[in-house]
Amino acid sequence: MFQLKRISKDGIPNALQKAERYRLLNQPWLAESICSDVLEVEPGNEDAIVVLILAITDQFGINTAFDLNKARQLVNQLKDE
Repeated sequence: MFQLKRISKDGIPNALQKAERYRLLNQPWLAESICSDVLEVEPGNEDAIVVLILAITDQFGINTAFDLNKARQLVNQLKDE
């Protein structure tokens, strides 16, 4: 079975750049996936949380109530206003 590699701590900046690009290419679900992977390696990474919040809000639509709650939970994790 194919095994995905985890993002290394050194790879986090590049991963977050890719996540931003995916958002700009109107593929926020890919940005969300990358940010989730980053947060598995480095929980509390403010940049990943911010991009993840934006990727979630980019997807508002059918499941807005679920997405809104998820975004609010992430906002509460931010330490810097």
